[in-house]
Amino acid sequence: MKQNWPTRGWSFDNRFMTLASTFRSDVAPQARGAIARVLPTEWSEATLRLAPQPVRDIASRTGGVRAGQHLFTHTIAPTVLAYGLWWPWEEGSTISLRVGVDGAGDMTLRLCEAMGIEP
Repeated sequence: MKQNWPTRGWSFDNRFMTLASTFRSDVAPQARGAIARVLPTEWSEATLRLAPQPVRDIASRTGGVRAGQHLFTHTIAPTVLAYGLWWPWEEGSTISLRVGVDGAGDMTLRLCEAMGIEP
């Protein structure tokens, strides 16, 4: 995803133990394209109730999925999920994406290394 990401500026989010990027909403289509390549399944507030339990657990641990927010996922292994949290800001011109791996132990550290980010 890094090579297709429309902006720079990835950092480590200690609150959720994820990588984070904040960007302007005018590059949202390019960001969605980059996300779709690696996290092809999209959940919204309306569809989350249909998601498998591990996906709902991620949503629960990260504050839920509200209107306008999305949870993107990709199953890596039966108990390992890569995910992205798409969170538009209230002011409407900024979006944050947090990317993590659930159920993989030290996989988050490997993700940081791959993206060139210091945890």
